[in-house]
Amino acid sequence: MDIVVARQDMRTTHEEDDGIIVQQMVAAAQRQAQCIELICDDTDIFVLMVYMYHRSRLDCAVVMERSNRFMIDIK
Repeated sequence: MDIVVARQDMRTTHEEDDGIIVQQMVAAAQRQAQCIELICDDTDIFVLMVYMYHRSRLDCAVVMERSNRFMIDIK
């Protein structure tokens, strides 16, 4: 079952999408999300996600899926 949640409370005017994506991942995880899946090919976002996942001591499943369907478990 796929659930999509529109998060108006997480709006930002920051120009850099890398930070926004990682910020939303952390916020969703802290709100008890069970699994977060990001479809992205950006290495910078991958590195930021790994760093913030461990720095924030998150426990939920977070996977990054590349456009070629290769999945990376951030945990």
